[in-house]
Formats: sequence, structure tokens, C-alpha cells
Amino acid sequence: CDLCKYCMNDFRDPIDVYCPRDKCGLQSGQFPECVNGTILYSNAKCTDKYKLNLSGVPKATQSASVSAQGYPQALASKVKKTRFLTPYNRLIGAVTISQKRLKGTCTFKNDSLGDYMRTADQGLSPTCKGSDVSADPFGVDPVFSSTSSLFKGDVAVSSYYSPSELADADQMIPFGFFPHQYDGSTRSVKRPQLVVPREENTFKLFFPEGLTAVQAKQMLQYMVDGDFLDSGTQEVTVEMTTYNANLNLFATFD
Repeated sequence: CDLCKYCMNDFRDPIDVYCPRDKCGLQSGQFPECVNGTILYSNAKCTDKYKLNLSGVPKATQSASVSAQGYPQALASKVKKTRFLTPYNRLIGAVTISQKRLKGTCTFKNDSLGDYMRTADQGLSPTCKGSDVSADPFGVDPVFSSTSSLFKGDVAVSSYYSPSELADADQMIPFGFFPHQYDGSTRSVKRPQLVVPREENTFKLFFPEGLTAVQAKQMLQYMVDGDFLDSGTQEVTVEMTTYNANLNLFATFD
């Protein structure tokens, strides 16, 4: 595990007194607890809005995006790339990654092995999984985590999340993953007709077939930095649907 990026402040993050400078470099742990961002942009004069005047576009141009009358034309939308899982089996819709989770405490047998397991410090690491199904949101949204490559410091958490959706209210970091039954737009449970039967407590990620390679890598990075897999994970399934034109047959793989 890459623990270096999580140990940034000696008073808040280390497990044993200080961040490990022998492992993570001399700068490890030297970051302050809080940085006043207003100082960075107090003298900035850049604007994020610009006026665009198309009246000066020349009529005589070699650009294919300008019509014979000299007016800019919208470019044609890109043709959707056809993706095949195997030869002649075309991918239909999204690749779906589903996770089922457990919570609660486990019990140990009343024998020597059970006595041995009870000596472990549960505060450092869970020794076994619970048996209760969990639909609690988990992980973090790495877009708001300064240690992630997906971090965007100019995005306001309050524009996308409510206080109840925060994993860390002090650091203003929201949860990264919510159960299938949760509607992020209304911040409530979805209507029954929008929930897949027996999947309401499952956490689902969708990789649409139209994703570019860059977008797919970003989504995978989101899963890694957001801690999609942790000690509460019970099982993960990947589901794909294909269509074979020669056989006129749909197939689902998981």
C-alpha cells in the first residue's frame, strides 16, 4: 500500500509519532495542518469568463467547419466506436462492476484459536468480517482529496454534496460510493421502479461503451484512490452484455 501520500502532517497523520521520512522522503510530514488559499489568489487578475465575438470570422476560409456563407458550423458528432468482447460478440451497453458489503462484528469460537484472535487490537485492523449486509456509503471522492491525481482544488464540495454525504466533515471530503437504491440528485431513496430487484444494497459502477481510454483510466483511478475495495468488501462481480449478429443472440457474462 502506498502510505506515503496519506502521511502529510506529523501532528495528525502518523501512526508512530512521525511520518516515515526514511521511506517517504525528507518532506514527509512537513505539510501544515491548514493552508490559507486566499493568499495564493489575492493578487490574481485572471478571469474565468471571456466574451466570444464571431462577427469577425472571415468568410473566405479553408476550414471545413465554416459554411459557404462564411458562418461557423457545428462539427458532426463522433461516430460511436464499436467494441467487441470476443470476435463477433459486440459489447452492448455498459460494463457493470457491482460490490456487496458486510458490516458488524464477528464472533470467535471458544477454543484456543478464538482466544488467540481476541488478543488482536481491533482498532488497528479488523480480524474478520461481520455478517450483516451493509448499505452504508463508504470510501472518498478523490476529486476532493489533495493526495489524489484526480484532485480539483477549484471545485466546491457544497456544489455537489450535502453535509450528510460527507465522509469527513472537518476536511470536507465526501463519500465516494453510494448504494444502488440511493438517488444522488434527490438525496433520498430511488423510486421502486428504478431499483433492480434484490440489488438495492449493492454498490454499482458503470463503464459505458462510449468511454475513451483516458476516461476509463480516470474511472479506474477513482476506484483506487476512492478505496473501492476495503475490509468491508464481501464480493465483486463484473457484468457484460454482448450481441452476436451471426447467431442473433444476446449473452450476459459475469
